[in-house]
Amino acid sequence: MPEAEKAPELGAFTNKSVVLTGALTGMSRDEAKEQIERRGGRVWAACRGRPTWWSPAPTRQQARQGKELGVKVVDETEFLQLLGH
Repeated sequence: MPEAEKAPELGAFTNKSVVLTGALTGMSRDEAKEQIERRGGRVWAACRGRPTWWSPAPTRQQARQGKELGVKVVDETEFLQLLGH
């Protein structure tokens, strides 16, 4: 089956919505998005509704907004662990 048609891997991102903020040192944002989607998650460009995670480094305003929404904020180390790295 071509890679574009592979079924998503089950794991930490299955049926989860993630907002990527800040910079990642271990990979590009496009690579992070691909990794999340490959694992069954969705990446949102901005916080709308209630995402599951906000990663890796939101601004103070974004962190406050996430806290008000009850969104879990993860740092890059935790994000990579969730990816299985």
